[in-house]
Amino acid sequence: MTNDLGTKIDTYLTYIKENSGLSPNTVSAYSQDLYAFRRFIEAQSTSVIQSEDIERFLWGQKESGKSIRSCARIASSLRQFYRWIIQNDDQAIDPMIRISIPLTESPHPVILTTTEINQLLEAPDDNTMIGIRDHAILETLYGTGIRVSELLNLQKADLDFDLKMLHIRTQQERWIPINHPALVWLEKFCHDVRPKLVLKRLNQESDVLFLNQNGKPLSRQAIWQLIKNYRRKSHLTKTVSPETLRQSLASQLLQNGADLRIVRMVLGKKPIDAINYPTLTQKQVIIGYNRAHPRN
Repeated sequence: MTNDLGTKIDTYLTYIKENSGLSPNTVSAYSQDLYAFRRFIEAQSTSVIQSEDIERFLWGQKESGKSIRSCARIASSLRQFYRWIIQNDDQAIDPMIRISIPLTESPHPVILTTTEINQLLEAPDDNTMIGIRDHAILETLYGTGIRVSELLNLQKADLDFDLKMLHIRTQQERWIPINHPALVWLEKFCHDVRPKLVLKRLNQESDVLFLNQNGKPLSRQAIWQLIKNYRRKSHLTKTVSPETLRQSLASQLLQNGADLRIVRMVLGKKPIDAINYPTLTQKQVIIGYNRAHPRN
């Protein structure tokens, strides 16, 4: 499939160079966007490209730091590419038709209710190693509100079970309290599952916290697929992404009376004006977070 995709991309780029009248800069932008998409699909080993694959690709671009405007341009590149395919192949299906990813800032992000969150978190099979790992991942994503990139960068040393805190070592470095259910599943994963996954690499110890079934670090695409699978298994009708879990936690913390400063600190967002709103101490953050967290 990837060879076929690559051939179609090359043919399409040749076509627009010779026939579209687009500027060289525009053609170059199309080329960058389409080859980035091809690399993503190659990493997925996808046989048939579906709308969900494109949504994951676009969300991954956004998560990597690209602006909404850049993501919208990438989506446009893909839309034009598939439109050209449809024009030249009556049997082709356009996967862009069902794209529901918000490519503009929306005042109404998707928020899961507490019941829907519980359905999602209870979906993994806790009788298997991978199910326990996935349960720990979902609890961590929702319970702490961290980004996918931050989850993938977590190391064993970033977990402090005694203090019940998680150390995020990114540009938005911070310590986040770990709510009780997340703590329970992280302990179970680290004690019962992770050592066995490490053994899959012939005892080559890894500092990365979450590993795949071969003992290697998880990819961003693996997290997307994980959430997609459990969304389907839990029969949720809403679109669910890692950002959905972050937004849902933020909404529920605020509904439960958390200080806005606590929510922004936990999510790793810029603090609000320190002159009008004094900075909170770590102790105040922990107390406020634990009081307001929907799963404490």
